[in-house]
Amino acid sequence: MSLKKRPSSSTIQDECKKEVSPCDTTGDTEKGSSSYLIISTQVIEAGIDISSNLFITDIAPANSLIQRLGRFLRDTTEEDKRGKAIIWYESEGDKEESEGDKGLYKVYDRKLVKKTIEWLKNNLDGEHRVKINVHLPKVKNSERKGYKELLDYVYEDGCFKVEDDIIRDFEGVFLHLENASLIAVEKFLDMEGSFVRDELQIPVVSKSKIDKIKDENDILSGGSGLKPSDFVRELVVPLSFKSFRRKASDVYGVVATSIETKNGKKHVRLEFREKENDSWLSSILRRISKFEKSPNKEREIIMDVLRYIFRRKVLAFVIDSKYDEDFGLGFDEHD
Repeated sequence: MSLKKRPSSSTIQDECKKEVSPCDTTGDTEKGSSSYLIISTQVIEAGIDISSNLFITDIAPANSLIQRLGRFLRDTTEEDKRGKAIIWYESEGDKEESEGDKGLYKVYDRKLVKKTIEWLKNNLDGEHRVKINVHLPKVKNSERKGYKELLDYVYEDGCFKVEDDIIRDFEGVFLHLENASLIAVEKFLDMEGSFVRDELQIPVVSKSKIDKIKDENDILSGGSGLKPSDFVRELVVPLSFKSFRRKASDVYGVVATSIETKNGKKHVRLEFREKENDSWLSSILRRISKFEKSPNKEREIIMDVLRYIFRRKVLAFVIDSKYDEDFGLGFDEHD
């Protein structure tokens, strides 16, 4: 495995051309098939069952680096474990800090990246070759070292701190089963955790879709009955909270679940509830429409929306907006 300081972009292209031989990038990528080239983000670190004999990556903290190098020579036999892994790093990567970087190297903790580079440099065999086996934690009777030594160096004692108070708070979630979901959400907000992507996603459905499947009693049937899971999978689309604010005035109502009893058996049914008959929903939408952006106000409104969703068993907000199968939910110029 080689460690190289990143040169100019044009030089990188020349260097990579030397390493990457022409290959078929259109064929089947199943094991045992023709050669292939994969260009990926950090998603390659986990859940991707591939094996390569050439692996070129940017530097990352030790744990991420070991994870992604698990795709290197993954399925080769002992007799054929030949390949090359190249790790690039930029010149500021091994510096203590850089002006305006907020303690980060790209998206990673700068101190962890710096310590990773330090260990790799201290274990070079020659100018670039690193003496490490990225597949084994410990290696006996070899000049190469296992990846445990790298991890122990980067993540020294005290690097991880157990937050007892946070653990107790999460344990408390299960002591309040009636409001468990909402309490858990509040803890995620306190810890600045994200739900989906970078911000909260609100489930919405177009009114035109609902009008086609609800009866005169506002029960959603879809012909022969519609299960909540089918409704969510087939009709609901996620909308960022930012976009939901822009469409708040177009919210017509909600689709929620309720329990009905037939022949002594309980069944879950879907029903439409109009905004005009729901004072809580109307109040929330008025506040969103008058929303002035500030962290405290946004959190307050988000919690109110989530509280409403959980307590009213809401599956989606119904928006009086055009919906196209190819382009999704429509936004007008004034939105």
